Parts: sequence; structure tokens; C-alpha cells
Amino acid sequence: MTSERKNMYNELHLAERDLACVQYVVLLLLSSLLGYAIWLVYIRDWQALVGLLPAATAACAALLVAKTATRLLTYNMYVRADDHALDIVRVTHHTMAMINDLRGRVRYMKIALSEGNRPLVALTKNAETIQNRYEALYDRELYRYLPGSVIDTIVSLSGSVFGLSTLIEGVASVLGGKGHAVIPPDDATNREGLIQTISKLEFELDALFSQVESLRSTVE
Repeated sequence: MTSERKNMYNELHLAERDLACVQYVVLLLLSSLLGYAIWLVYIRDWQALVGLLPAATAACAALLVAKTATRLLTYNMYVRADDHALDIVRVTHHTMAMINDLRGRVRYMKIALSEGNRPLVALTKNAETIQNRYEALYDRELYRYLPGSVIDTIVSLSGSVFGLSTLIEGVASVLGGKGHAVIPPDDATNREGLIQTISKLEFELDALFSQVESLRSTVE
């Protein structure tokens, strides 16, 4: 997500700024020691000059550590941000594939009920598969990366999905529950409500797909 990645980069910038401040302080200390060392050489105070070695060594070590830490921090933060973005893309692609499958199955059911001339088993099996596909959207892995708005939309679909299964069971009961029975053409009376229910679910799935697609586009 763009905002999350941006926040991560802002944190990186702040951390780099803090480490840069440490480097400047160490460089200032080294400059002071160098100036003092030149003065000691000028006055030939060799004993005091030797005494500066521990402080100079510590300052050089601190400068080296600060520079190394800056490079490691920069690398790790960028790797972390890219890995997180790749995880989001992977999850969104998987989610979009499942939603697309749901959309295709729902559209087929709508056509089958509107036009008829399809075996009943095509509806009953489709309804069962739709319910299973929908339940797969509750996978914990998806919830780690999808934003709350998408999760809310997924949850709001539960009534339409499970209601569709119930309605299809009603159609199967009317046709005697025989899978090989052919669905007659719609007479615009007994299936109008069912087709409207399917159209509503189709619209909701289209909206969900658009949400997930928008999420992917902000990361890629």
C-alpha cells in the first residue's frame, strides 16, 4: 500500500538523518583532535600526543560503525518494503483470481436461469462451488494484507452467497432434485426474484474486484 510504504520510507529517512548527525559529531571530534594533535606536534609534547591515540581510535571506530549502520539500515528497510509490497501483490492476485472465478460462476447461473435449457446439476454444483470459493476468501493469510474496507466488503457478501445456495435448493426441489433434469426457460414469474438476487451478487462481486484491483495498482 502506498501510504504504508511511504511511512516506511519516512522512517528510513529519519533514521538516516539521526545516523548522519552521529557522523557529523564524530567528524567534528576528529577535526578537534587533529587540530590539537598538530598543536602538540608544534610544541613537541610527544607524551600528550601519544595520549590522544585512544580517543582518536575510538572516534574512528564510531565513524566506521555509523557509516556501516547507515548502509545496512538503508538496505534492510528497502528490502523490507519491497518484500512487503510483493506479498501484497501476491495476495491480491490470488484474491482477484478467486473473485473472477466467482463472477464467472454467478454470471453462468444468471444465464442458465434466464435462458433455461441447462441441466439442473450445473446450478447445484455451481452453487456449492460458489459457497466454497467464498469461504476461501476468509483465509487468514489474506486478512494480513487486505485493508479493512476490502474485508468489510467480503463479509457483507455472506448473506447474498448463502442466500443464493438456499434459493438454488428451492429450484432443485421444484424440478424434483434430479441432476439430469433440464431447466425450463424462465417464464418471468417464478424466477424473477432469484435472477434479481443473482444480479445483486454479481454487482457486489464486481465492486469487490475493483477494490482489490485498485489495491494492487497502488503497490505495483
